[in-house]
Amino acid sequence: MFNVYLQEVKDWLKVEADETTDDDLLRSLISAAKEYLYDAVGRREYGRQTEQAKLVCRYLIQGWYDDRDYHNRSPMTVRKPVITSLINQIKYGADESDKTFGAIEQASGTLRKRASR
Repeated sequence: MFNVYLQEVKDWLKVEADETTDDDLLRSLISAAKEYLYDAVGRREYGRQTEQAKLVCRYLIQGWYDDRDYHNRSPMTVRKPVITSLINQIKYGADESDKTFGAIEQASGTLRKRASR
């Protein structure tokens, strides 16, 4: 499994490194984002797609962190299209360790993996 570090999340959120008030919350959001991605994709190892996986986690964390107050006017009730797109690329994209290393093909509005010849 890949790591998403507290400091890189703080950098992404533009939270000062010495500001520790929300560190426990951020650690919890990091764990939740990684589990969310695992549930969406079905695997914990991402090979060359690890940077995309980290980006998905950062987007999720930012949405949850920004919308943590009940009175926020724009709750993240639906994933942003960029998050859905990244998850699909990770889920259906080929990886060096994937034996069916091949192309992604869109057919009838759904993505499916096509084995290389």
